[in-house]
Amino acid sequence: MSVNEHRTSRTAAGLSSAEVALDKKTAAAALLPASQPQLLPSVDPNATRLAAYLDRLCEKADLLLDIQLGPQAWIEAIREQDGWLNPTFDPRSSDADESNSGSVVLRDGNGRVLACNAVRLFETDSFVSLLSSGDLFHRLGHPNRTPQRSILPAGYDLAGRISYSGGTLVTPSARGRRLALLTTRLVRLIGERLFRADWHTGVIFHTRDGRMPDKPYGFQRITPCLEALTIPERPQAQTLFLVELSRAEFRLQLASDLARLQAKGHEDLDDLALLT
Repeated sequence: MSVNEHRTSRTAAGLSSAEVALDKKTAAAALLPASQPQLLPSVDPNATRLAAYLDRLCEKADLLLDIQLGPQAWIEAIREQDGWLNPTFDPRSSDADESNSGSVVLRDGNGRVLACNAVRLFETDSFVSLLSSGDLFHRLGHPNRTPQRSILPAGYDLAGRISYSGGTLVTPSARGRRLALLTTRLVRLIGERLFRADWHTGVIFHTRDGRMPDKPYGFQRITPCLEALTIPERPQAQTLFLVELSRAEFRLQLASDLARLQAKGHEDLDDLALLT
């Protein structure tokens, strides 16, 4: 299979088919009793426009963009790079599957992994409880499930459909090209287009080499959430920070990003500097 054939088949089998699967699931909700959850809100059309723009950007940069439902494509990319499998997105540890998660993988023209990200939908009344109980990382009953001590401010919480992204990897040879910014935007688009998320979130470690940015990867708020991570797979002594933005903020960001791209963009990787 040629590179172009590979790209066409992977893209065609990725986001478009994922949307079909989720649309079927959403349509089926109309047949449920009235006591069941109502239909999800419609997709912001700017999310579709931005996804198309970023797809063209990847094509012109000779990047193979692979977007799929489920964590498997991300798992394969991480394993190719001998990276760490975040248990949040690993079906052996969590409930991640094709109904509630997605993968974004970028490869070069020879099929080598350059960057990847994963995203997971959580439906919860309390993100703080999800974090503190250990449910964010492991399913109930998993031997590695470990309660965490939240340091989020009193009264702070998120509830509803929460799109949680992570598992970011950029290979050393691809660093400096803003690919992490690209993949984090793409998983955020999955959170809108497929999951209709009320909140877009993630956690990041404090960087010892410098000051934490005010709005990393375009998230609107950054708040210390754990003094340290104590899960058995990867204990970390650094402070963890929760990054997040609401759906309303995300929609405003979409409109702003598209206006900037349409005014100044050239559909190349330099355009990523225009994203807010």
